[in-house]
Amino acid sequence: MNNVLLRGVLFLERKLGMNILLIGEQEEHLKKFQALLELAFPENNIASCSIEDSQQALQSESYHWNIVLFLLIQPSLHQVEVLKICEERSFSVMYIVKRNESNNYMAMIEKGVKGIIGYDAPLDLLRNGLRYVKEGGVFFDPKIAKEMDLSSALKKNIFLESSKTGSAAALIDDEIEL
Repeated sequence: MNNVLLRGVLFLERKLGMNILLIGEQEEHLKKFQALLELAFPENNIASCSIEDSQQALQSESYHWNIVLFLLIQPSLHQVEVLKICEERSFSVMYIVKRNESNNYMAMIEKGVKGIIGYDAPLDLLRNGLRYVKEGGVFFDPKIAKEMDLSSALKKNIFLESSKTGSAAALIDDEIEL
């Protein structure tokens, strides 16, 4: 069993569930979201850290994160560095975003993000998204998918190229038609 020290707390790896690292900008927001995730998904291991502290957690050779979950409000230089580390270590990245903000979803995808879900999404949708992204798929909150121009991305095969499974584009296409 591998353990990691994160923010002064020993984080024990369990054999059940996923290992999720929650990265964000506001410590109070992170604590609340982590508590919600721990209640909703007790079978998963969930740790959180600031964007500035995330590089140390991600570069630990003794620990593997199944999902790196971003709760970022503003793009930052640290974010680009963290995404690069995630790509190098083959960690799946998912963003939780506020839909009312103008987000450049396509830029996120081009940087290797495998999932985007809204803050207001139901927990079941988040659970499904986490599982799908962990398995190598690409997942979008259906409400966000409607805001995006996914048809051009599907034609360019962006999702098929960034996904380990060929079914990702079909899932997204089905979600848009709902």
